[in-house]
Amino acid sequence: MRRVVPYVDAVLPQDCERARARASLALDCELSELERAWLRSHLADCESCDAFVAGLREVTHELRAAPLPAPSRPLLP
Repeated sequence: MRRVVPYVDAVLPQDCERARARASLALDCELSELERAWLRSHLADCESCDAFVAGLREVTHELRAAPLPAPSRPLLP
């Protein structure tokens, strides 16, 4: 079953949905070796998903590099 992705207003093929759903897991090193191999293979053949993952990688890097705000009060008594 295909679903509509609101932010791009398009219907994605099932493999693309699968790849995009697993991209975040891949960035967090939470995929099995088999799943990582499948994702790499898909990205090598799908320019759209490759661009999506590149953007996701960039946003993830920026978020992880952002400074954490100091707490407004002590967290421990």
